[in-house]
Amino acid sequence: MNSEKKMPAPAPADLVRELFGDIDDLVVARIVATGADAAEIAEAHAWIHADDQLGRVRQAPPKGRVAEVVEIVRAEIEPPEDPILDGPGPGPD
Repeated sequence: MNSEKKMPAPAPADLVRELFGDIDDLVVARIVATGADAAEIAEAHAWIHADDQLGRVRQAPPKGRVAEVVEIVRAEIEPPEDPILDGPGPGPD
């Protein structure tokens, strides 16, 4: 008898698109390349789309492949910070 556990298959690109919507093909490829399975992709989706910050505070931060997927998707959907545009604003005249 083989007691080796069978690992879940990585999530297909179709599932990634179904959960995250219209994202670039390269982003989908990066997510698939993490090897994350369907449950991990769904967990990343839930983490990214949590309704409130308090829910995130109560949960342990994502780890492993889930964290990788969260990082990839956030980099795609959140604009980078611009120190000029996001700064404190003009000083007193």
